[in-house]
Amino acid sequence: MRINEAPIPFVGELMVCCLCGREQRSDPTVSSQWRCVQLAGRTFYACPDEFPPDDASAAKFMLAYKRFIAEAVRRAKERQL
Repeated sequence: MRINEAPIPFVGELMVCCLCGREQRSDPTVSSQWRCVQLAGRTFYACPDEFPPDDASAAKFMLAYKRFIAEAVRRAKERQL
C-alpha cells in the first residue's frame, strides 16, 4: 500500500491518540505538538501528553516514540487481519 493513500494529516480532522484516546481537532495554523505516523493507508496520532517535554533526554523521546510506533503497527496489523 502506498503512503499517499492515507489522508493528509493536520488539516482540520479529528485526531484521536492511539495511546490514551484523547481527542482534538487539528488546526493547520497552530502547532499542537501532536505526532502522527501513516501506516497501511491509515493515520495514527499521539497526543503531547504521551511525550516528554522538549528539554527531555533523547532516551526519553526514544522510549515515547517506540511505544507510539509499536501501538500504531499493532493497530495497522489488527485492521489487516
